[in-house]
This record gives sequence, C-alpha cells and structure tokens, in this order.
Amino acid sequence: METLIKAIAKFIEENPVLNVSGIEIQAGVPKGTLQKALGGFQKLSQHNAEKLMPVLTRYGFQFDSGAKIISIANNKGGVAKTASTVNIAAAIAKQGLKTLIIDMDPQGSASRHFGQYELEVQLSDSLRENAPLPIEQIMVEVKENLWICPSNLNLEGLLSEMQSDEVEGNMRLKKALMPIAGKFDYIFIDCPPSLNLFTINSLIASNGVLVPVQPEPHSIDGIANIMKMINKVAMVNPILKVDGFFFTLVKTNTKLHEGMMDSLQDIYPNIKVYQTRIRHNISISEASYEEKDVLAYDSSSAGAKDYTNLSKELING
Repeated sequence: METLIKAIAKFIEENPVLNVSGIEIQAGVPKGTLQKALGGFQKLSQHNAEKLMPVLTRYGFQFDSGAKIISIANNKGGVAKTASTVNIAAAIAKQGLKTLIIDMDPQGSASRHFGQYELEVQLSDSLRENAPLPIEQIMVEVKENLWICPSNLNLEGLLSEMQSDEVEGNMRLKKALMPIAGKFDYIFIDCPPSLNLFTINSLIASNGVLVPVQPEPHSIDGIANIMKMINKVAMVNPILKVDGFFFTLVKTNTKLHEGMMDSLQDIYPNIKVYQTRIRHNISISEASYEEKDVLAYDSSSAGAKDYTNLSKELING
C-alpha cells in the first residue's frame, strides 16, 4: 500500500490542478482520508483505496501493479480463445513464473478445463457490490505456479447489477485484482466472445491485450470490432496496449490460410503479429475433454510445442 500512496502522491504533484478534497468527496471516503495518507499521518485502508481508484483513474492515474495483466479477447467465437488462454498460461507457469487465470466468461470454459466449474465460490463473489469476497479466497491452485479464479453462469446474473453501477461498474475487476496483482508474474483474463461489460472490465484491468485470430476471411474482418473497443478503453486506461495478434487453428500448406496470415500485417502494420502459429491439432481438443492443458495431456504434441513457443515469444517480447 505504501507503493500505491507514493504513486498517488507523485501523480497529484504532477497534476497540481487536482483538488484532494474534491477527490475524497467524489470517492465517498471520509474527509481528510487521502490528505492524511499522503502526509504520512494515517495509513490508507484497502477499502478506501478501492473507493479512490475509480476516481483517480478517471483523472488519468495509472498504478503499475508489477504483474503483466493480459486480456485475451476477440468478440468472434470459435477462434480458440479459451484454449489459448489456458495453454499459454500453463506454458508460462511451466517456466517457473507465477501465473493466474481469470475466467471472465460466464460460460466458464476456462474453469471447465481444470474441472473447477461447480465450486461453491466463484469470481462473481469477488465482483458483487455488497460484501465482495477477497479474490484470494476465490483462487484455486490447479498445478505448480498456476491458479485460476473460476466462473460459471452466476457471473451472468451479475451483469445487470454492474450495468446499473454507472460510477464503478466497469472498474470492479480492476479493484478486485489490486490486492493480489503484485504476487503474480502474469495474469491472463479469458474474455467472453462479446463486447459487453465483462470485456470492458477486463480491458480496464489489463495493461495488455492478445488477440487470437483464425486465418479465415470472416475472422480477420471481425477484428475491427475488438480493435475499436480497445481504442475506446485506452482513453480511460492509457497503459493498455495491443501486445499482438497470434494465429490459431492454422492448417499448414493451404493457400487460403497463408494468404490471410500475410494480409493481417498489411491491415495492421503497427501491431505485432507473433511468428508462432498454433496449428490445428486434435490434442488441444482432447486435452480440454480430459480437463487438462495440452502440455499436461501430451507434451510431445504439436499443440504443446506451439503454445510453449508462443509463451516464450511473449515473455521475450
């Protein structure tokens, strides 16, 4: 929390037009809470920090948690988004880096990958308005260095409540991650295949986005929609950037796929296209059925090799 206070103090110092008392009023915290914390006279509680963050963020404040928080997003279904989230995370965890998966899709597909769909507590319990559970109480360790915050259809039931919260509805995931983000090297958020408030929450909580793309005309044409949303969210989350596109379900030696992959870089010349291509491989689907990541299911498969190579490319930038 001391690191957060120092970051806030620096931000206010660099923006002298900001009124600390006004920020306190907007956040609904007791008078003098932020002023005393900045002066070192009083510690800032986690509760008050969570109330202050949405207001400070609207003024342009960004706090580097230390973790690389990546949304894996594409509003087009059927592009292996969830399989990629699970397997990239597993590959990175296997390299000794502490990794967390956030299942932000009410379908709970990432959770099903690890048999964690029907748990008593879910991510929705950390995102609710009244008495949310600390996200540490939701996390489940599924293998060495890899945890997941599972979801199911309970998350869908939270959507209307979040939509009615005009002030903080789109900040709930960011607030929930604040206390634990510094404990991980990577946090991957599996977004739903839609451009709803769950995706907005994910992007606001992130500092990077990976976009999986199937090398088919309809898939590439649909990228424009998610790119528009990313650009809009970046206006309130300036540290958000597109880390790159990567191809999935690739059928090698087909003219259509080769042509589509070549064209993407021409359409988005300033965005990285990862060299590693995830080939169409039955082991990826079989692993999901067996509630495993593909590295655990068959480490010698093309899917395991491709996701391992992609994870290394991601880590190395």
